[in-house]
Amino acid sequence: MATEEKQERPVTYPWLKDKVLGTGGFGTVTLWRHTDTGETIALKKCRWGTPGTGTENILTPKHVERWEKEVEIMNRLSHSAVVRCFQVPAELTGPPGDLPMLCMEYCSLGDLRKVLNKPENCCGLREASVRACIRDITEAVAYLHSMRIIHRDLKPENIVLQDVDGKIVYKLIDLGYAKELDHSSVCTSFVGTLQYLAPELFLSKRYTCTVDYWSLGLVTHEIITGVRPFLPNMTPVEWMKRVRTKQSNHICVYEGRNGDVQFSAHMFPESHISSPFRLRLEEWLRVMLEWEPGVRGQVQGEDGSKKVLAFTMINDILNKKMIKVFVVDLCCLLEYEVTESSSLSEVQKWVAQDSGVAIEDQRPLLPRGQPPDPTRPAIQCWAPPDEDEWLLYIFAEGMTRPQVPPHFPPLVEAMLREPRTTVDYQTQRRMWSHAMFFLQREARLLALLMQAQKVSMLHLMSGHAQLTKTGQRMLSDIAKLQARHHLFMEALNTDLDYYDEQASSGRLTSEKLYSGWRDMGEITLRQVHVVVERVQQLEGSLTALNTRILELQCSPFARARSNDTLENIISAGEELYCTMRRRNKEQRATAHDNTDMCKLLLQALRKRDRLQQDLFKHIEKQSECCSEVAELSSPLETVLEDAARTAQHISSLQKQRQKDIWKIMEIAINHSRSVGNPSSLPANMQPIPNAKHLAKKPPSPAALSSLSALLEKSGKEADAIIAENRALRCQMVEMLTGSVNSTLVIGSNKIGDATAPSVPVEGLPTPGSPSHMVHSSSPSSLAPMKKAVETSL
Repeated sequence: MATEEKQERPVTYPWLKDKVLGTGGFGTVTLWRHTDTGETIALKKCRWGTPGTGTENILTPKHVERWEKEVEIMNRLSHSAVVRCFQVPAELTGPPGDLPMLCMEYCSLGDLRKVLNKPENCCGLREASVRACIRDITEAVAYLHSMRIIHRDLKPENIVLQDVDGKIVYKLIDLGYAKELDHSSVCTSFVGTLQYLAPELFLSKRYTCTVDYWSLGLVTHEIITGVRPFLPNMTPVEWMKRVRTKQSNHICVYEGRNGDVQFSAHMFPESHISSPFRLRLEEWLRVMLEWEPGVRGQVQGEDGSKKVLAFTMINDILNKKMIKVFVVDLCCLLEYEVTESSSLSEVQKWVAQDSGVAIEDQRPLLPRGQPPDPTRPAIQCWAPPDEDEWLLYIFAEGMTRPQVPPHFPPLVEAMLREPRTTVDYQTQRRMWSHAMFFLQREARLLALLMQAQKVSMLHLMSGHAQLTKTGQRMLSDIAKLQARHHLFMEALNTDLDYYDEQASSGRLTSEKLYSGWRDMGEITLRQVHVVVERVQQLEGSLTALNTRILELQCSPFARARSNDTLENIISAGEELYCTMRRRNKEQRATAHDNTDMCKLLLQALRKRDRLQQDLFKHIEKQSECCSEVAELSSPLETVLEDAARTAQHISSLQKQRQKDIWKIMEIAINHSRSVGNPSSLPANMQPIPNAKHLAKKPPSPAALSSLSALLEKSGKEADAIIAENRALRCQMVEMLTGSVNSTLVIGSNKIGDATAPSVPVEGLPTPGSPSHMVHSSSPSSLAPMKKAVETSL
């Protein structure tokens, strides 16, 4: 069984033929796949000349030479933008005497012509693809020229696309018409595809490597605009007779609607590349599409010498940095060329000139929602060309809902004015391709507007998150302030209660001290009330703002995708365009009207206007919320500062009251020492030493703990501190009471006489005491004490 399977295997096993990739004038390219490894190769084999097939006499010796030369050249080239070749597998080698085969890497994405024929590329490729294609192909041609090889057949069909690590690489193939330069560097043979031939090749004149410059210029113009630059609807004989009269600065020759031939120094504006990039490329194309081969690709210096700029010039252009700016209010995209030294203020000045939005009204944002750093250069707004979504968004302060009119290409505007007017095939093709460009551009602008509202939302959420954090800090600080004030008032009320108790007993009093303490409570109460009232107002504003932002987050635009705009209409337009392209020769000879495409355009305009107004309304609400976030930030910071100052004031008042209490103790103790001795104290009381003579002990951790730390403790710990404070004050009052009663006795010689009236601190009689009792006291014993108390307080 195994033997039978082995006999059934083809002679090329393990290589199996997959499909034919293409057939040319002499060669056929076939895809082969390895059954074990899955490796694929493209094998190019000559269709004619195989011995025994009867085609030996079809190929002339010159054809054979050209075929062998192609294989020989391709096998010794090595460049990333030239298709890679390698040895033909032994299983696929042809019979002896057969022409050599060319084994190449398989580029699975097809050729450039296939890409250009897609309806979405009817007005050229996107800028990132244009840049990549120009860079790869110019490098490949420069490499060939460095190897003294002219390609002579540059065209989209000979440029293939390959995916290399997720990046599209454009590669040159088919060097069947390639020519190695001899020492004179001049050739005369006529080869290549006619539409892309340089004039000197077509006219069989002597030529050099500059023929590749002409072809490269034609291909570049086509990938940018979708059409060849010189009368693409005419045969080479017809267009060359007209183009030869062009001036050096002309890079485009086309037929007007009246059939007249028009010359232009610019490419068609209906393309997907930025304006600065297009202007630079136009300068390069003027050099590459010079009719005279002797000056093509070169410039003349001041000394009269010629300098080749074909490759250095395009390399400089591709290395220049372009930033894109989307002005949201106008729904327009602006592009600027910047350098490392360009400042952000310069870009804003350019935007003001082109859009009319004053610099002071501009609110620039980057795609992640953060504003650009004004101290850094404008290059911070640049990103590599393949990062198409990295733009600088400009929002206008005080934005309203603008009415942005559409900008129609001239041919589209003419088509909309007279949709039922019949036109020829070529005119209709241009009209419809420009209509597709218009739809793509409007879809792009709508997608940018949708992205702009997402950027605005990111900026709003960032500011709101910071505001919320500040608001939470405000609530935390006000809670701490209220707890601090509560503790302060508890202690103050306790002191006032004990003061009233001893004052009612006729003991030590001070109206100055008492009124000062009461003022402390009233002042702090007013301060805390003002701060709390302001916090409540701000908390209400924050709550209302949070509600509006939540509504914005729940909006359909917050979840909408950028391609949910005009994609369905564009798909319908592409289908119409393809149907028009599929017309046969007889159908193309008949004129048609544009009603079908005009209906799509009107449908797109209605949807565009509706989406645009909804997006502007949404962005306007976001801008209002952003303004409110900015307006609330300053009051929140002010309240935080007021709360901090109030807390500091409460702490200072608490310290002042503590100083007052300890000063009273010091006065009482000093007075008791001056009129008595320790033996006169009650048996259960010990003399209180002077604070100066106390042993220097390190303070306890509890005494050094800050008030904020106490506030963070639990309610139990706070209550324990208050209870301990009260107990300590009770002991102090008892001590003071005993000291004063044992020393400050008036009208009696007996120490500790309970019936003797007490003397107030300020030298005035205690309320309820007879005034004659004060006068009967001994002046010599009362005067020193009164003076000492008044001096201390």
